[in-house]
Amino acid sequence: MISKNQADIIEKLAKEYDLPEYVVESIVKSQFKFVQDKMEQGECAKVRLHHFGVFKVKPKRLYIINKETNGNN
Repeated sequence: MISKNQADIIEKLAKEYDLPEYVVESIVKSQFKFVQDKMEQGECAKVRLHHFGVFKVKPKRLYIINKETNGNN
């Protein structure tokens, strides 16, 4: 779901670059989809997004999440 602020930014960029809004939305979301995909691979890879920082999953936290998800409390 897109927040109102995010929708406004996408609309502004679409007008500025004369692109359809769905294309701009896809571009904006692609970097976060990349981070999600890397984290779902389960390799605990670090992913750096310029101006946002480094995103990573700590191995111990991943172990805890997997343990709780599999019902092995």
